[in-house]
Amino acid sequence: MQKIAELLSKMGIEVDEKIVMGRSGSINKDTAKLEIQRFAGNKPGVRRITGVTYSAKENKTSYLSSGYLSYEESVSGGGNGSRTFDLECDCMYQATGVLHSSSRIREHIFFVTSQGVVELDDDAENEILQELFQSDYSAIDMDKRKYRENEERARYILKSAQEERAEVKSITIDGIVAKPEFSTLPNVHELVYSNAFVSKGDDEFVIELSLPTHFVVTTPVFSKAQSGEEAVDLAKRTIAERQEAIKRAEETSVGLPKLSGSPKQIAWAIQIRANVLSKNPTNSVLKKATTAKYWIENRCQFQ
Repeated sequence: MQKIAELLSKMGIEVDEKIVMGRSGSINKDTAKLEIQRFAGNKPGVRRITGVTYSAKENKTSYLSSGYLSYEESVSGGGNGSRTFDLECDCMYQATGVLHSSSRIREHIFFVTSQGVVELDDDAENEILQELFQSDYSAIDMDKRKYRENEERARYILKSAQEERAEVKSITIDGIVAKPEFSTLPNVHELVYSNAFVSKGDDEFVIELSLPTHFVVTTPVFSKAQSGEEAVDLAKRTIAERQEAIKRAEETSVGLPKLSGSPKQIAWAIQIRANVLSKNPTNSVLKKATTAKYWIENRCQFQ
């Protein structure tokens, strides 16, 4: 790793004897003194940066360090004060929890040489990082290339799965239609970082992602099952049970007025009315209410 002083000199960057950091903190080539304020809740720290690492999953580059430096702390009775850190020459540091105001806390990157200290703008900082940690950035470039390759593979798998899903047809038996439903496809990023992405082949992935989770019948009744045939069979049983319930309700409704409404509304209302009749056969509303709408809208008061 090149020395920081050499890199700064090559880039034409001059160092200062001292730089102000935050509201009243300061950095020189020997020490970093950072302010503490109890009410701001800040706990400033300084760590030496030893490298960089990259997480493709988070698309984020982070600093590596040897841990936070020890410090001497001076605190007043009110909880305010400062922390002082000893620094070494020709090192890169990160200061965290730097107090700028009672509601604003930041972190800073600075460089220390035997001649002084400097804090760079983002472009200059990135340039010197590329030089300082060349092997780390080479590894990062490889990680990014690998992730791009995985992205292409994931896009192919998802596109193929969507095409396969389009080929799965509804099941129709005796006029009852059961439609396939599927799980939500993962996005590219989620697929790349799934546990099985490395272990499974493309075809295996496509088959698994294109299988329906279940089949659903929505009319004339609702039913749901693993296969279309099972969903239709369940719907048929539900229809038969409903028709039998309606028949029993109609038998108990002899002598009561006919109800107006759609066939489905009347079928439901007859069952509600039959339940009221079984619980309170003298209820006057049994002969007064002649619309399915009334029984359906007022069903809760009869429960």
